[in-house]
Amino acid sequence: MSQQETVDKPIIKELAEYVGQSTLETFAMIAGEQLEIDSESTSQDEDCITGIISMTGDLTWSLLLQLPKEVAVDIAQKFAGFEIPFESQDMADVVGELANVLSGDISARCEAAGISANLTLPIVARGKDVILILPGDVTTNTISFALSTGKFSITIAVGQPFCIRKSGG
Repeated sequence: MSQQETVDKPIIKELAEYVGQSTLETFAMIAGEQLEIDSESTSQDEDCITGIISMTGDLTWSLLLQLPKEVAVDIAQKFAGFEIPFESQDMADVVGELANVLSGDISARCEAAGISANLTLPIVARGKDVILILPGDVTTNTISFALSTGKFSITIAVGQPFCIRKSGG
């Protein structure tokens, strides 16, 4: 029979570390170039596409991968191996899959740390000036990254409680 043990940790900080490591490694492999974490946030007044995946398990949280048009077109071509129009359903599919691949890597890092993390299906939103409104009781952390074609960001949104419940034996 397993027990639930509550371990107080700044979970948003731990998740941000996993997200940063996963993003740097995953996107470097896809893009064929080294990414940099950028201290400036990405602009919200341009066309963008956002892949969203939620995680359940020991903690409930979501990952939002926001790609401006130019970055999305470039990374999609490198990921798929052919050009994909920004306005197409194929672009939505690629961004959903990118969010899925990234979330899978983050989930594996969480599992290795003893944090259960199950992925949901991706949701994709596209538009200009898209503002995703999250519930007021979540804590968020946005990390911006820079590629040669531009910047993109990842936001993690963590629901209550802000501690990790680890399964024990």
